Amino acid sequence: ALLGAAVSAPAQSLYDIQFNTSGHQQTGAAVIGQSGDYWNFLTTGSGTTSLMDSQDASSGVSFVWAAQGLEGSGVFSDGFSGGSYADLMGGYLYRYSTGSQTMSFANLPADASYTLYICTQGDSGSAGRETSVTDSGTTYTTTPTIADANTFIAGQNYLEFTGMTDGSGNLQLTYQAAVDEADINGIQLSITSVPEPT
Repeated sequence: ALLGAAVSAPAQSLYDIQFNTSGHQQTGAAVIGQSGDYWNFLTTGSGTTSLMDSQDASSGVSFVWAAQGLEGSGVFSDGFSGGSYADLMGGYLYRYSTGSQTMSFANLPADASYTLYICTQGDSGSAGRETSVTDSGTTYTTTPTIADANTFIAGQNYLEFTGMTDGSGNLQLTYQAAVDEADINGIQLSITSVPEPT
């Protein structure tokens, strides 16, 4: 008689990334997540780093990012100032209207489904800015109409999209300004991998 293969439950991981200057590290939830979540705190306009997951555990996942520059918290005020998301939304990477920049993840689970959240408000002058992010050939663009929004609004100050990592566990995206300037405050990557049957 044949025995059915045992299948392990899917494993889900969350990686939180923010861009800001020192002294402004976010903790806890943003678009998703829960109280106490750890954020990888990046303070330069480009680089490579190994990521911790939201439980502050080493993951082996690497992240590479690039931008024209980084604005830090305290430079501008925005709708989130003084609230629980002030450190996350007060700093951001930026890219002006010409050209694009690339971000990539490596060493993720292979052929795994993910949901990516890109926080993109910028500062209080950002109602005239639109950020486009291209992932697997599909482009997603914000259409901000409220410069000082103080809650997370899909399409207004964050983008959400889903996809699959490749067979090597890589994920790459590009971003560019659709209007005036592209701003990225932070990234949340939720990924689900299904283990092989045992």
